[in-house]
Amino acid sequence: MGDWIPLGLRRLPRTVVALLGAHLTVVLASTVGATGVAVGLFLPPGGTALAWFIPLVEGATVLSVLVAGAMAGIDVIVRQERSALPYVGIGAAVATLWLAHLFSFTGLLLPTLVGARDDGLLFHFGRIAMPALLVWALVQPPGSLSNPRRAVTMVVVVALTAVGAAVGVTMALDPILRSLSLARHFTDVNTALLGVETIVVATAGCLFALGRRGDPRFAAALTGALILLGFEAIAQDLSKAPFDAAWYAAAALRLDPALLLMAGLLSLYGSSVRAERVAQARHRMLEELEANLKLTVEMSPVAVISTDRRGTITGWNSRAEAMFGWSPPEAIGQHLWTMVAAADWQRMLRRRVHRLGSAGAHQPPLAMELTGIHRDGHALPIELMLASPQGPGEQISLVSLVRELVPPDVGVLPTSLRVAVTEPFATAPTWAEAAPRMLQGICDELGWDIGEFWVVDREADVLRWEHGWQRPSPELERFTALRRENKVLRGRGILGVVWKTGTPYWAADLRRDSKASPSEVVAGAKLRSGGAFAIRQGSDIVGVLAFFSRRRIRLDRFRLERLDELARDLGGLIQRKRSEEAMRASGQRIRAVLDNVVDGLITFDDQGRIESFNPAAQRLFGYEAGEVIGQDLKLLIAESHHADFIPQLRNTLRPGTRHATSAAYETQGRRKDTSVFPLEFSINPVRLGNGRLYIGLLRDITERKALTEALEYQALHDSLTGLPNRTFVVDRLEQAVLAAQRERQAKALLVLDLNGFKEVNDTLGHHQGDRVLQEVARRLRRVLRKADAVGRLGGDEFAVLPAGATDTPRAILIAEKVLQAVEAPFQLGEHTVDIGASIGIAIYPDHGEDATTLARHADIAMYVAKRARSGYSVYAADHGAYPPVRPPLIAALGAAIDQLELLLHYQPIVDLRSGVPDSVEALVRWGHPRHGLLLPNDFVPAAEQTELIHPLTRWVLNEALRQAHAWHAAGIDLAVAVNLSARNLLDLELAETISGLLQAWSISPEKLILEITERTTLSTQDFEALRLLHSLGVRLAVDDFGTGYSTLTYLRNLPLSEVKIDRSFVTDMVTNQDDATIVRSTIDLGHSMGLKVVA
Repeated sequence: MGDWIPLGLRRLPRTVVALLGAHLTVVLASTVGATGVAVGLFLPPGGTALAWFIPLVEGATVLSVLVAGAMAGIDVIVRQERSALPYVGIGAAVATLWLAHLFSFTGLLLPTLVGARDDGLLFHFGRIAMPALLVWALVQPPGSLSNPRRAVTMVVVVALTAVGAAVGVTMALDPILRSLSLARHFTDVNTALLGVETIVVATAGCLFALGRRGDPRFAAALTGALILLGFEAIAQDLSKAPFDAAWYAAAALRLDPALLLMAGLLSLYGSSVRAERVAQARHRMLEELEANLKLTVEMSPVAVISTDRRGTITGWNSRAEAMFGWSPPEAIGQHLWTMVAAADWQRMLRRRVHRLGSAGAHQPPLAMELTGIHRDGHALPIELMLASPQGPGEQISLVSLVRELVPPDVGVLPTSLRVAVTEPFATAPTWAEAAPRMLQGICDELGWDIGEFWVVDREADVLRWEHGWQRPSPELERFTALRRENKVLRGRGILGVVWKTGTPYWAADLRRDSKASPSEVVAGAKLRSGGAFAIRQGSDIVGVLAFFSRRRIRLDRFRLERLDELARDLGGLIQRKRSEEAMRASGQRIRAVLDNVVDGLITFDDQGRIESFNPAAQRLFGYEAGEVIGQDLKLLIAESHHADFIPQLRNTLRPGTRHATSAAYETQGRRKDTSVFPLEFSINPVRLGNGRLYIGLLRDITERKALTEALEYQALHDSLTGLPNRTFVVDRLEQAVLAAQRERQAKALLVLDLNGFKEVNDTLGHHQGDRVLQEVARRLRRVLRKADAVGRLGGDEFAVLPAGATDTPRAILIAEKVLQAVEAPFQLGEHTVDIGASIGIAIYPDHGEDATTLARHADIAMYVAKRARSGYSVYAADHGAYPPVRPPLIAALGAAIDQLELLLHYQPIVDLRSGVPDSVEALVRWGHPRHGLLLPNDFVPAAEQTELIHPLTRWVLNEALRQAHAWHAAGIDLAVAVNLSARNLLDLELAETISGLLQAWSISPEKLILEITERTTLSTQDFEALRLLHSLGVRLAVDDFGTGYSTLTYLRNLPLSEVKIDRSFVTDMVTNQDDATIVRSTIDLGHSMGLKVVA
């Protein structure tokens, strides 16, 4: 029991996943439709606009029809049949139309057209396209395709062209539609287009009702889709205004046909899997029938010996071993006459074997009585019958039936009678042909006139006439005709009695016998005697043999018993013959299945010679079966792969392998036209008797190889920039380090991080940030050599791995080239952005002898360069004390806020006129248990990349206001300044949070100063957020003034109360005249605008 559980689990996905997917999709379709109707019913009468509803429904529709179209395309290519082409068109056209409508609806890529929500041309084109394509599916005639790939491609191209035309028409007519909309005539256009859809749906419904069902495999999905489209058209017509109940119901119902089509295609996959299982079950049944036939021969009461046409033994059953004393391995390969005949009989037996073997098929069997010889030397009288059962065109082989004779006795039947019984079974291909010949042989040998075989009909519980023979005579023919129409009941007449009792019975005088029935005594036939014998299979009676004669014939008890034994033997012969027929029919069915499988299927021997070549293999290689049968397998393999494939094949087929196993190879196939292609070659051995047959499964894996390569490329490359990703770079770095170890060369790694990239994302949007990353990738490729490896590690980090030996001076030159390329301005639409970079350099082996260490040190050097604003930095040993703490610490920052690990330091701001502090600036610090006291630059920039900046800002505000409250209670009147980041300005709850904290700590709003960096103020341009904060009464200050790109216009329009000059100007103003001039000018500017200036 434990063995079949994992086996079942392994098989489960192949047989169940498709069915589950189909059923779940149907359930999903029903759920979506019901949900849409429910949402519509519970909405207010006026309707409510749900902004997420249309993108969700249309996005799901696009995904569903794309999946359905892709699966239909695969079905067309694999089956080479045209019936699924409309579903390819549905996938391409409907998906693209709804995608275009979605883009127009949202205004992302297309302009927001008039009526883009629910009454524009794209909307109606999408609603008309689905039923129109379903009409195509209904009228699509079945048939094969000579080039399915080209057909699929043309359908997709035509669909996309039609969609492009629809989009163009929509955009061209948009001004006209706008004028119609303003003139309130647009509703008439909508009504007309709704009528077009209704007509198309009605046309599809009529076609369906008239019996045009299209491909029967999609009948259920097609039926559901038509019904749902009808409901959708009705619901859309019932809609009185956008966003009412009918409107939402129609929108939800538009998704359901796509989901149902996808469900139908998933169900088709499940049906294919089940068909494969049925084929496998039939194959197993054929093997079981073959095993049963072998068992029957093995358990035969006579010796069964098979030989080739020259008399060499090829088969030797257990009865032959018991009769002559030789085991099968000892007898096989020897001549028949030397193993069974005494010396003085061998010459005669050899001549008869050669005569029958050279005469060909359909020769009558030869029977002879001779003296046999046992292995121990004692002689025994035997009866041997030779037969050649093969048909024309097949290789001749002989079958010998040998029976040991007993001394003559009264009850022994003549040998010729047994020959007459067994010969038809050996030579006739079917039981229907063997039965009349067998009955004739018995009647001829015993002088009887009529022979009949009656079969038991277990359902009706009667005997029915099945086969018969009679001597030529009008009277006997009329008798047989009457008997064919009769049915014999159990216990009625001679046949019924024998069926009931199982005992043979013979009536010497039919007219006077009390058991004879009227049908058995027909005056015109002039039959005088007759009887019957039961035919058994095991203990069951399956039929009755009946014989009649015009002469009066008496059978004594001994002869009756011998004839009953003969009837018993006939039961086994009949069963074997019917088993042979079933096996032959099963083999024909299996052959039909194998001839129609998609994959190429061949059989070959242990020498690699091809024995069969199915139609799929013929299509795959371009050879006819006759051109390759008998040829070596290497004919099908590309010559360039012979050296690798042929030895592996010979090793699999070598004769010394006792237990051969399946094997699979990937190689290059060679077609008749000498073209080559990727080939999967699976070999499965099958033991047949003492030999072995090999089955080869051949499959063109061109598409799979291409898909694998595409997936490998996607797994190792960044989808945005096309550069190798972190996995690829790490692998290339490890290889480069190993190569450098072998060649004893220096190797450099440069890690680059962009400066100011976060501000671009926050202010201009992520799509502009993506453009920056793509442009950086292009510039890196342009300035570096083709042999140099460059990749994106993630976010705004890149890595450069120069080819060849690279020492520190060479690495610095490369870093300068990269900085020069990256620091050039970026033009993003109307915005010109300057992006800097920081590069860390690590050299093998000076800074690390393995890839991991080298990457870590390059990362450390990069952070050193970022802090120093030096552009690049070469790793030094003392850098190890300043590891890049951002990645590990950011994960612990959330817990640090809750566990009170943060603290505030306060820097006083002194009024130069009075010399007294009037405010303080709150500076956050992190008392880390391992790294000690961390400055804001160690964790705040990283927090700005995540949502942690919001709880961090709330903590700082709360703590600063708490301290201000404590100072006020102690009689110290100080304002407190808190820094805000650009991400804070995007927080819609910021103003509410600050207002609540001011009330909670009873702090006057003017005692709170919020500082924003000059770059943040410039870049965000979020005046509404700043005005909202200013309306609370808090003061706003611009920090680091002079480092950004502010203008007088911005300073005039921003609600500021203070300007803080950047320390880089104040520090050197005593020694640097330019800095002094800038500071003085800034102070004058601030005072003239009524702003407080802090230096």
